[in-house]
Amino acid sequence: MFSKKKQKGILRQPKIYTAPRDLEKKPMPKFLKLGIFVFIIVLVLLYIILFSPLFKIKNFDLMGNPSDESIAYIEQYKSKNIFSVSAKDIEEYLLEKNSQFSSVEVTLGIPSTLRIKFNERQPVLVWQSNGKNYLVDESAIAFKETDNASPDLILVTDNKNVPVSLPSRIVNSNFIDFLKNAKMKIGKLNLAITKFEVNETTFQVDAATDKNIKIFFDTTKSITDQIDAAQKVYEEKKNEITQYMDVRVEGKVYYQ
Repeated sequence: MFSKKKQKGILRQPKIYTAPRDLEKKPMPKFLKLGIFVFIIVLVLLYIILFSPLFKIKNFDLMGNPSDESIAYIEQYKSKNIFSVSAKDIEEYLLEKNSQFSSVEVTLGIPSTLRIKFNERQPVLVWQSNGKNYLVDESAIAFKETDNASPDLILVTDNKNVPVSLPSRIVNSNFIDFLKNAKMKIGKLNLAITKFEVNETTFQVDAATDKNIKIFFDTTKSITDQIDAAQKVYEEKKNEITQYMDVRVEGKVYYQ
């Protein structure tokens, strides 16, 4: 007869492990998808703008008469990215190097053209000092030395020979307006002004005429009143006036 032996120890119920379920994947939020899409688009556009040959400067559209030095400066921008160019910096440089221009306008012609317009100063008078002639524009800026000025321009001689640097403002614009009006209104006396002379100050100016008679004006007073006074005396004393008329004192005319 056989007998069964009992196993020592405690009989344990085996634990049963189940594999965890795969975590359920949540969809990406729409705003995040949109953000990624926009970010990629921006990167692509930046790359195109900064590195694409489409936006490299290939053409120059120049209006005016720039110097050879200015043209050489401008051409250094060829093949540069048009968005990396500062229009203001170019304008300031060209104005500094070219006093004959009143302004320089730079515009970026997308995608590949640099447009530059040079606006030249228009001379209204010639300023003589130290044996040199300088062109002066409407704003009283002396901007260029010349040896061949138009005879139609107002001629002013500075008898003190104050040095002139270019470009620089040598008088105020009211002084120029006074000279223009004097030259125009002098026709009332049947005279023509050949030139003006400045001595100690621009508050007073001597006008030389085609009949070798000088007229001394005060540029701070009305040119109309001074011309009218000169006209009245000149018509009455024409034969006695051989050297000058001084109309600087209101209500009086001194002559010789």
